[in-house]
Amino acid sequence: MPLRVFLVDITNRIGDDTRRTAVKAVLQSYFDKVSTKAKSDKVSVLFVSDDPKPNDNDLIAYYSSSGWHVVSQMPGAPDVNTTEGGLTYNNGKVTGSDVVANPDDDTTMVANLTFHELMHNKLNVGDSMHRQGGLARSPVDDSTPLTNANIEAMAKVLTKDRKQWTGGFALLKERHKPVSIK
Repeated sequence: MPLRVFLVDITNRIGDDTRRTAVKAVLQSYFDKVSTKAKSDKVSVLFVSDDPKPNDNDLIAYYSSSGWHVVSQMPGAPDVNTTEGGLTYNNGKVTGSDVVANPDDDTTMVANLTFHELMHNKLNVGDSMHRQGGLARSPVDDSTPLTNANIEAMAKVLTKDRKQWTGGFALLKERHKPVSIK
């Protein structure tokens, strides 16, 4: 079954549809390289405006506002020391990933940070991942490259089940009025 990457920006953190399209294009190019290396079905990267219903091998990234991580609301989530960047947490049952984004952030940087958090998610690795370099390092910015080591690491686990936390959609919807994603 083809893997899907659901991107949830119902609070309009990235900005307009042009900016979301730019983020999606960068992420799609990264996942195309990973799926080719994994010799798997194509990965579909998509922004959604409805609560995603992921299969166990799909991924979800939520976009949060500066100063608040939606993933920090997961059952069992630890206190969060930072209000910027991203957060991925696995509570032993499900994994959640979010990225702080603002409409004036560089779209490649947002895509790079999203991929970074999805690496934490799929690899099920904490801060030790940052030693791998490329998009696995911290911090990432718009010039951080996707390396062959990043591609190989993700290709090894691409189809592995990692059940996603789906509670973020409702929490984001409660915080802000959703925007329509075209």
